[in-house]
Amino acid sequence: MTPFRLLFRWIALTFAAVCLVLVGVLGVARKNDGWKLVISGTPLGYRLTDYASDLYWFDSNFGRLANLTRSQHELEILPTWSFNGNWLGYVSQVPGAISICVRFRMSDATCFESPVGQLDIAFKPQWLANTNLMIFASKLFAEDSSQFWIFHSLDAQTGNIQELMRIPYHYRLISLVNSRYLSSYYWQDNHSVVEILDFNGQLDRQVVLEHPIFNFVSSSDGSSFITTNYENEVLEIYLYDISSDTEELIYRDSEPSFETVSSLAWSPDGTRLAFTANYEVNTGRFNKIFVIDTVGRILFESGEYEFHEASVIVWSPDSLQIAFTEIFNGETWQANIIMLDTTTGHTWKIGENIFGQSNWYNPPAWYPQ
Repeated sequence: MTPFRLLFRWIALTFAAVCLVLVGVLGVARKNDGWKLVISGTPLGYRLTDYASDLYWFDSNFGRLANLTRSQHELEILPTWSFNGNWLGYVSQVPGAISICVRFRMSDATCFESPVGQLDIAFKPQWLANTNLMIFASKLFAEDSSQFWIFHSLDAQTGNIQELMRIPYHYRLISLVNSRYLSSYYWQDNHSVVEILDFNGQLDRQVVLEHPIFNFVSSSDGSSFITTNYENEVLEIYLYDISSDTEELIYRDSEPSFETVSSLAWSPDGTRLAFTANYEVNTGRFNKIFVIDTVGRILFESGEYEFHEASVIVWSPDSLQIAFTEIFNGETWQANIIMLDTTTGHTWKIGENIFGQSNWYNPPAWYPQ
């Protein structure tokens, strides 16, 4: 065999080997894309009482936090990703002022104040599916002392803000449903009233329930919603199907060992519910995470968490993991981000005690992948 042919064979074999290695690496990377979160937390080196909170990027492939922002005297809270992952929205708060901010990928943020009323963080800003539009709310005090929610859409690309609707502020909770409707509930005349409104403020549907509502969550497609009732220390979880106008009791615990349910979250695929159960015992206070299916079977029960309170639970896009903020009430308020795999029970703690009291209501945001 000539030297030229030997050289050619060596080059060909080397190229094939490199290709096989790359295919293997990419295959592993594709199988283990990791989990990516944006977290709001007190900056490193700041006292927990300082009025400041940065946004951090966490990638489980690398296992470390990286700053997305570096604020001086601002609370940067309630991060939320657009559905395509191109836009990050969040709220920026300084003493006496509050703004809604958007940033495209790694570019600088642009912030806007509400054109009417004051931006209200009781409603977490949310993106409409397959658009650059983010919905946020402000609160307005009328001359007759009445209060109104005002809902706006912000076009992240153009900066244009449009008012969508005004509704009375007596609603207990309002959430975006299926990128088309707003759902809410309130208590009236010994009944729970659930209303679904379109973006013109027109009533699409009204449901009257005979029991109080302690927790409320809509399915991602807007076809149904879940409520909890905890009267007389009996936990009941109901599933209401909007199309058939029927309600079904899917879970009942007549002798629950826990005191309250503080969070309720529906997985994106609509198959599972997660909630936090708060326990009060002689030896102290602890919490557990439960996951049930839509017929009430317990699929997962965590161990005991010795935190004082937990934020809203947020599901990963693949409906397998959950994340939440755990808060400790010791000499100073401290908080950690917990990621929990509901299939294996494995738990990760992100950012040991670097987060301050500004995060008690402030859940992380999963990157849509």
